[in-house]
Amino acid sequence: MKHFLSYFSILFLFSFADINAQTIVLSIDTMYKYAIAEDSLIKLYPQAINNNNKLSILKSAKEQQAFQMSYNSMFREFATFLRTHDFKWEKNTSCFHRIYCRNNGIIDLFTFSFLKKANESSAINDEKYNQYAYLLKEFLKNYKLNIKTKSRFSYSSPYIYQEVLINKNKTEE
Repeated sequence: MKHFLSYFSILFLFSFADINAQTIVLSIDTMYKYAIAEDSLIKLYPQAINNNNKLSILKSAKEQQAFQMSYNSMFREFATFLRTHDFKWEKNTSCFHRIYCRNNGIIDLFTFSFLKKANESSAINDEKYNQYAYLLKEFLKNYKLNIKTKSRFSYSSPYIYQEVLINKNKTEE
């Protein structure tokens, strides 16, 4: 029954996706809190790249490389967006992401989870978390991956956000 409700809630959430292109941004914990099961999402959004190529949407090395370039470009652009909005990381911060996209590159759902180290009580403080989530939503309002596929797809990966350090000893020429 839980999977049925989860599947129904996912279908309901994304049934209006074409009407309103607003990307949904959720922490992975929130996704689980609302009983949105990852396996239900994977049925709607099969994996773009999988170790078992039979399960991949993108089959060829060329397609996979193009996707990786587009995905990495998104994070470079997001890092620039964060800097232009005065968002600063206090330390290198690990995060796990999973995106769920339409075949034209529009991101329907972007989930994330900050990964804390063993000696930390949390990876980032609440204020930084809320600021990140807000800026991520703002960034994704006008963002589309530069890729086209035959069907909807998902992709997940870890990412380390790094604070850009400026060398103060460097003289300007």
